[in-house]
Amino acid sequence: MVPAEKRIGPVVVSETTGLPYKDTQFSRTWRAIAREVGIPDDVWNRDSRAGGVTEGSDTGADIEHLRHHANHKNIQTTTRYNRKTIDKTRNVAELRVAHRISKNDP
Repeated sequence: MVPAEKRIGPVVVSETTGLPYKDTQFSRTWRAIAREVGIPDDVWNRDSRAGGVTEGSDTGADIEHLRHHANHKNIQTTTRYNRKTIDKTRNVAELRVAHRISKNDP
C-alpha cells in the first residue's frame, strides 16, 4: 500500500474490495454497464476522459483547469484530448462576427 501522504490524484476503487480496480476488471465492469445502458461497443472507456475534457472546454473552462481535472502533466496532452465540437465552431464564428462588427462601429 502507498502511504496516505504519498498518494496523489484520483483513484477509482472497487466497491467490493476497497482497492483500486485492476485494468481488466474495471474494463469488464465498465463494458457490462455500458451495454446495459445502450452505449455502443465502439465507444470505449478511454473516451470518458476525452469527453470530460471536451465538455469542460465547451463550457469555457480554462485549459489549465482542464489539465488538472484530467490529471495530465502537460497542456499538450490535454489539448489532444479536447475534441472538435459544433459548440467550439459556433463560438469561434460568433467571436469573428462580433470582431467584424466592433471594427465597423464608429
